[in-house]
Amino acid sequence: MAWLVVTRCAVALAVVVATGCASTGRKAIPGRTDYGIYRFRENVINTRPTVVLEGEVHLTPDTISLVLLSGPCVYDQRSRDQRSIRYVCGMASFSFDRLEPIRRNSYTVRTSQLVETQYCVRSVASAAGAPVCVEYGKRTNNVDVSRSGSIRVVTP
Repeated sequence: MAWLVVTRCAVALAVVVATGCASTGRKAIPGRTDYGIYRFRENVINTRPTVVLEGEVHLTPDTISLVLLSGPCVYDQRSRDQRSIRYVCGMASFSFDRLEPIRRNSYTVRTSQLVETQYCVRSVASAAGAPVCVEYGKRTNNVDVSRSGSIRVVTP
């Protein structure tokens, strides 16, 4: 299990600490009640083999922590969107809104998919002279695909 902790004004991953504030310094909304641990498990649709995103989002007044069971995540420091926090986790990337991370989030998964295609092995000429396929073959190719969606979290 890998932990990634990103505060609104500091980024920490394992022993690497980078200071600075990528946001406009927005604080949590007073009176919020959505702090806690939110679990998620998403079966990404239309991928073969099936891709499962599973982990937890830990939300405190000044921190969003992402725990992904499939491996470590890295805070995306190149992101210029000051309204969200982005993570890259292997083949997946996540984006969480700084003010509403549980309701406004998204993921994108890049993966390869096995696609079976049919092709003509042998053809003959029709009475009109046009080619007509009489024997088909099947070929399997890897195709790069990208799937996006939102994680649905379970309320703590």
